[in-house]
Amino acid sequence: MAKKDPEGLFLQDNIVAQFFINEHEKMQARAVGRVRLFGQWDICADMVGTFNETEDSAKFKMRYWGMAAYLDRGKSPNYNCTEQSIQLIGIVPKGIKTNSVIYDDHWIVATDYHTYALHYSCRVLNEDGTCADSYSFVFSRDPHGLPPEAQRIIRQKQKELCLERQYRVIVHNGFCDSAIYGT
Repeated sequence: MAKKDPEGLFLQDNIVAQFFINEHEKMQARAVGRVRLFGQWDICADMVGTFNETEDSAKFKMRYWGMAAYLDRGKSPNYNCTEQSIQLIGIVPKGIKTNSVIYDDHWIVATDYHTYALHYSCRVLNEDGTCADSYSFVFSRDPHGLPPEAQRIIRQKQKELCLERQYRVIVHNGFCDSAIYGT
């Protein structure tokens, strides 16, 4: 529905996220969306997220698998994919080794469990523990938008997070439909 972008490149648009319980009875996510690589190639990134539970039901730790793992293995035919180039595409936080297991902290800031969820994640911390680089999504089960009451709640929570007016609507123009729906 809407998102606040982090520093660097990130899923640009045509984003569809699916959360489900896998065959091992663990929470898993799949996110597909358009990414522009090296300023010229548009691709559909297909990422899988695995979760570690926390004691706080509103917080979860998630590790994404997909494009970052692909680039980390050096399979790009035209580029020597270093830690810096992976950081540039906005998937791995700066200073993190891509071959280590890293779970980013994520929070569900607000949800009614039926209509919407406001998600927040901090990718990079300042030395004082405040967030230097964050991203956030407004998830909606209805592709046509949110009811006015949900919009009011989300706007208030965005303001509390100091993210007021930093969101943009996510375009869905069919660019990644074949990656999402297999068409």
